Amino acid sequence: MATTKSSDRKLNKPPLSIDEVVLRDNIAATKKPPADTIALLTTRRLMLSGPKDLPKELQKALSDMKRAEPGLSLPLPPSTIIGLPGNTGERVPHKALAASAGTSSSGQPFKPDWAPLVYHPKIGAKPRQKYLRGLGGRRIVPTDNQSFIYGSDDRRVFYPSGYPWRCIGRVDVYPNADADNFSSWGSGVLIGDRLVLTAGHVPPVNPAPGTWKMRFTAGMYNGSAVDGPGAVSYVSDFKGYTGGLSGVDYAVLRLYEPLGTHMGYFGWKTYDDSWTGGDYWWLAGYPFDIAAENSPSYQAGIAVLDQDSDQGGLELEHHGDTASGDSGGPFWGFWDEGPYVVGTVSGHEHVSGPSWAGGEDNNIAAGGSPLSNLLAWARSNWPA
Repeated sequence: MATTKSSDRKLNKPPLSIDEVVLRDNIAATKKPPADTIALLTTRRLMLSGPKDLPKELQKALSDMKRAEPGLSLPLPPSTIIGLPGNTGERVPHKALAASAGTSSSGQPFKPDWAPLVYHPKIGAKPRQKYLRGLGGRRIVPTDNQSFIYGSDDRRVFYPSGYPWRCIGRVDVYPNADADNFSSWGSGVLIGDRLVLTAGHVPPVNPAPGTWKMRFTAGMYNGSAVDGPGAVSYVSDFKGYTGGLSGVDYAVLRLYEPLGTHMGYFGWKTYDDSWTGGDYWWLAGYPFDIAAENSPSYQAGIAVLDQDSDQGGLELEHHGDTASGDSGGPFWGFWDEGPYVVGTVSGHEHVSGPSWAGGEDNNIAAGGSPLSNLLAWARSNWPA
């Protein structure tokens, strides 16, 4: 078992237990949102990109626009890309950022004064999952999607209104920059003014600049952002670690729009082994088997059962319920000063055999000091 011990346990006090969170009431916002926040979140923007002469071509397209029932027909040039393509996207060895990021083991969360602090989100309906049917009426889960449930399914669909729930969102990944529809998705959480934390296996692998596209929708419920159509941003850059599904399975995305400045964001802490066994932790994301990945679910009261060192990071082993689409969602706790992530939902690990002989069957959240280094690097190099 890996250890991340501190010489001063007072500096690493655990988050609030579930019983402590239950006793807390939601706290209303103290101010009205500023004009620039209202403008950003309520404005629907159509992002178009393409060759350098696109503005001139769009001017001609606007002049050729025609009324078509029940709306308008805009003849876009064939070279037009709907959305904004990404620039740099890379994965580096986890030791590459340690020197530049320093030893920042934590980063502060931010709650805007105009956002209510919500400990108890509104609970949404849990739609009945539609499965494929095999011979004899057997239920079949598509092979690309998997669920890892321990005992009864303890996940709840929630309405992501208020802080910090509005900071959790869906990450859409397109097959290329020209594509109109995403081909895969994961989950993510605002972790800075224009930063999103997600799993390292969510972004495309080694994409060339301008050839890839990703989009983040904060607080999506039933397919739309609850704070308004402006709570959406394409991704300009990302950085993660090499290593695949492991204790360093995380990446940070840089958004074109500084959504965190207006909506708030989580902080982070490096996981301490003294927290193992406590029912402190929450996870949330957009799994395929709850609301068809269009609405989020959460689970509370999760304990980390053990933590294993892996490639310099930590595999935080737990029996919280997850499924495909949860990858990249936050694994976090509430402290008095706010929510802090200690990991990101990564995957599932199964080692055959009895537990006393090394057998394991756990869901994994990736954490550890490389996560802190990555996020500290991102806040320093990709500010608002």
